[in-house]
Amino acid sequence: SLAALSLGVSEKPSRRRRGKGLASCSDDSAGSAGTPHIVMYTRPGCNYCNRAKALLAPKGLDVGLVDIGLEPGRRQEAQELSGSGLVPQVFVGRRHIGGYDDLKAHDDNGTLLEVLRWQATDGQLVAPSPVRPQNAAPGRSFADNLPERFREPLLERAEELRSLQYSAGSQPKIGAFLKYAATKKWSQDQGKNVPLNLAAPPGEPTPAPALPTASAAELGGLLREAMMHVVDRFSDTATGDVDYVAMKDSLEWAAVRAVAAELAHPRLLGELLAMTDNHKKAFLINLYNAMAFHGIVAFGRRSSPWHLYCFFIAPAVSYCVAGAQISLDDIENGMLRSQPGYFEEPMKKGRFRRRHARSPADYELQRGLRPKAMDPRIHMALNCGARGCPAVGVYAGASLEEDLDAAAAAFVADDSNVGVRQSDAGEIHVSMSELFKMYLSDFAGDGAKPGSRDGQLGALRWASAFAAGRKGELLAAALSPGGASVKITWNAYDWSSNGPDMPLDSRIYTPTL
Repeated sequence: SLAALSLGVSEKPSRRRRGKGLASCSDDSAGSAGTPHIVMYTRPGCNYCNRAKALLAPKGLDVGLVDIGLEPGRRQEAQELSGSGLVPQVFVGRRHIGGYDDLKAHDDNGTLLEVLRWQATDGQLVAPSPVRPQNAAPGRSFADNLPERFREPLLERAEELRSLQYSAGSQPKIGAFLKYAATKKWSQDQGKNVPLNLAAPPGEPTPAPALPTASAAELGGLLREAMMHVVDRFSDTATGDVDYVAMKDSLEWAAVRAVAAELAHPRLLGELLAMTDNHKKAFLINLYNAMAFHGIVAFGRRSSPWHLYCFFIAPAVSYCVAGAQISLDDIENGMLRSQPGYFEEPMKKGRFRRRHARSPADYELQRGLRPKAMDPRIHMALNCGARGCPAVGVYAGASLEEDLDAAAAAFVADDSNVGVRQSDAGEIHVSMSELFKMYLSDFAGDGAKPGSRDGQLGALRWASAFAAGRKGELLAAALSPGGASVKITWNAYDWSSNGPDMPLDSRIYTPTL
């Protein structure tokens, strides 16, 4: 999230000429003070941006960052210069080097330093974004970026929550699990489930809100900012793993909890429902990822069917939002995917009731936060804590279209998610993550069957829209009428945790009758 990288980047103000060319480009030549020759366009919470920074960090290079989160108007500038709407994009002057994959290829070939060397023909230098101030104390960077009127009360609440402990979640019933295993029909009893984002233990007086004047939009922005710092500090840029052990006691994570506690207040209901579709989606994606992190830290997580059932379906992990209680399953399947059977009035009679202990306020929030249409790109943004998940990111409503496109392109670019090769005989072999199979109707249309050829091709067609380079060429050939023969297989989804195993809460994972 920094606007300048600690690779020897000068923090002197850059000189800008606005007389010609792009407003943010400088006519300075090699050796000019304060303007690095190498510039990377980046955005907060971008995993591939972080990988590119980590790749360049040991090289001792002078690299400036253009933070399109800090300067949203420069997103178009990056697209005009690179021909791509994705970040990162790296330049030497006006010479386009490419994104992370291009940097990695040059590094693997031993040509990275050579290609990043300044040449007389490289043209104008691109001025980096202003440097965000950072304090020396660990964990204080989040505070630096808070609006001044929120800073002290939010940090005070964060410190209080660092020591708050109470029994959240609920005890699972073996009968409900067996029914779910047989029918895949869930039965969530939120009335007996204790949310994770309380500001005081159940039964004790709830403290007044730390930010009583903050709007829903402002709290959504604070959640995004807090999660961005958690991701930047505790996720491994190369593997995507999250260090939950170190994260648990950090100020950054306490700040996420403090913002989450503020979201519980019923006064926010009207403002949340009034948000635009893209702002709703961004809010729900960021909320889901924060809740998944919170669940892992509080309860632990394992990859067996029983543990996954308790974590997502029982449900152990839930938050109170605007006075209504919602689970991870609610957000993903009930809201973002608008699946049938969610948020319906419970049956007054009959043995099988899908929802219990719901109030009209619950339904109003959950129905009202549903986007108008299901967007398959959400699957490239939601991170449930499994290694098979996409990289953790943060999302903003104002730039959601571009950010989700970037997330989808990054997911498809990873060969473990979409691998493509061509045999000597010309047949194209494609291996796709089982994520596409699990949500096949989202990618290939209603009624698509995992074992059907049409279903496989539908998912491949969706993924091909985000493929680039040689992978994109091969997929285009495979999908064109009369094109090359294509064989599609599914890669097993890796449900193992994307970080160190946290201790399991026996109360959450011990079955009851």
